[in-house]
Amino acid sequence: MKKTFFLLGTLTANLIFAEAKIESDGSILKRVNQAPTGMTLIGSKEEQVSKVVETASGQKMYAIPYTIKKGDTFSSILKDFVKLDSIINAKTPMIHMIRQKNPQIKSWEKLQEGVKIDLYVQESFLNEKAYQEYKDQELKKIQQKVLTERELQRQKMKKNAMPKGLKLSAFYMASTGTFDQKANDKSVEVNTTQDSPYSVGIAALYYPANKLYSFSTSAYYSALRGAVSSLGTDVDTPAEIGINFYTEYRLIGSFPITLYGGVDLEKFSTLNIDALYQESQVIIDESTVGYLTLGVAKLLSIGSVKLFNKLSFSKSFFSSTEKNYGGAQTDDFSGLKFMYYLNYKVASRWFIHGLVKWHVMSGPNDMAVTRFGLGFGYIF
Repeated sequence: MKKTFFLLGTLTANLIFAEAKIESDGSILKRVNQAPTGMTLIGSKEEQVSKVVETASGQKMYAIPYTIKKGDTFSSILKDFVKLDSIINAKTPMIHMIRQKNPQIKSWEKLQEGVKIDLYVQESFLNEKAYQEYKDQELKKIQQKVLTERELQRQKMKKNAMPKGLKLSAFYMASTGTFDQKANDKSVEVNTTQDSPYSVGIAALYYPANKLYSFSTSAYYSALRGAVSSLGTDVDTPAEIGINFYTEYRLIGSFPITLYGGVDLEKFSTLNIDALYQESQVIIDESTVGYLTLGVAKLLSIGSVKLFNKLSFSKSFFSSTEKNYGGAQTDDFSGLKFMYYLNYKVASRWFIHGLVKWHVMSGPNDMAVTRFGLGFGYIF
């Protein structure tokens, strides 16, 4: 036999009870810290999804936070928490309390999805089994929500964790490029291919604990092989050597980047233009140039691929040249250097990397160098 209860007055009447099916989203999981006016809170502090309150007249009511779902009506919500044989009307104290304590509801006949309300169910009407099932379900949601939030926080902390200590790596790279040099009066111009079968180097980074700044240095040795195309002569080119010292600062936030700056020192070979012009001889001079460098680094994600990018700009601040023909050098080289570097970690300790580097210098003569490199490295 079906049992009914009645909500009279302005509320729906003659409702048929069905088996309670509790469905709700996690947004109802809130806790009210104070009892409503005229009531005393007697529920324990451990209760998370409901509490027991006592009216001024000594009547117990169960206060239950609830978020309205699509299709909910006032009567359908109540039937999930009251006994099947309950007879309720508009004058029932719990109905009066619900309406009084939820002023945000303008029309109980047209409930809006997502709105939070506080239900009040008198002890004599409470369906204890349904109520307990609701509590158990919502407590599980609370626990899952806490675990999810903790995991997200852990992942966020891991992602933004500051590295610390000393990190070392070694690398290899092969490169190809061009070397162009000409006299200021354009009386001599040489276009040279300049390849490096191998460049080897080491790098070190030091991260102070829990700091946003760090320090780095690297050094390399690059064997060069060149051929002077305009003269058709192979050139025995000395190796290029370089070292740098940088200070880095990480900017964290929604778009984290690293800014860095420091000093680069490079020793490389140039052609003695005087010897070419006067003696038609290929003689190599060696020049040392110091640069002030500024750069930016950023880890970019393309799908599941993470690419570490660095872009730098350097301006020379001193140079010296050891001439092997024509006496001491009287003019210094000055100029700019641009470099783009790309690094992809293929395993926990192995990476592949590449670069594009461009020098443009002026002084005793004009010079432009372009280099493309590709290689691999190992992190200790």
